[in-house]
Amino acid sequence: MRLTRLIAIREFQSCRRARFAQPLCAAYLVLTGTLWVHALHAREGEVLSPVAAWANLHAVLLPVFAVFATLRTFAVERTQGTLESLLASPAPAGSIVLGKYLASLALVLGTLALASLGPLAVLPNVVSGHGAEISVAALFAGGVMLALQSALWTALGVFFSVLLRSQALVAMAALLLAGALPYALRFLGAALMFPLVRPHIVALDAAHGAFSLYPVACYASLAPALLFMSARALDFFHYRSR
Repeated sequence: MRLTRLIAIREFQSCRRARFAQPLCAAYLVLTGTLWVHALHAREGEVLSPVAAWANLHAVLLPVFAVFATLRTFAVERTQGTLESLLASPAPAGSIVLGKYLASLALVLGTLALASLGPLAVLPNVVSGHGAEISVAALFAGGVMLALQSALWTALGVFFSVLLRSQALVAMAALLLAGALPYALRFLGAALMFPLVRPHIVALDAAHGAFSLYPVACYASLAPALLFMSARALDFFHYRSR
């Protein structure tokens, strides 16, 4: 666990030195904030609450943000020629993958936490009394579901970063999968994959109080599976290159 923590700190500091994290997070916050305010104006008088609109918006954009947050995870190591020395260290592949994953996930969850300040500032002005308590609870429930989705999308980004050598290829492959997979599963009638096909509906349900255990189990099981496959793929490429 100590090696994992050290790798996570090293990865986070690397992002900060490269001035990669700040522009990415700022762009995401500005984009989501602008779209959320626009959604509030466009949905004025409709049933969808401000919290539900917030959860729906982030569920749609989080896959893209998480992919871009993990683009440089292993690609930079390959470009700088430091991946082999990292793999030759006492840290096993699982610790390397987990450490880099935790650093990227901290970036995504930290940005999501900052994005939640908007609804927290707006809610007191649009609700009062007991409604405020219900809305804050809805924001918390929607945030928990979005955090679980973030864990899955970040693990997916790390998996592609291990498999592909170029950051551009990682972005194209992950975004293509995020865009095409839901339609493919819907076409095949994969009802059990509903949390992957319509993550925004899952987030909306959570914000409305319909908190189901199946999406939680789906996200919580797929993320570790992707990390396990990433570690095995990293081991495979390491042994093949020796």
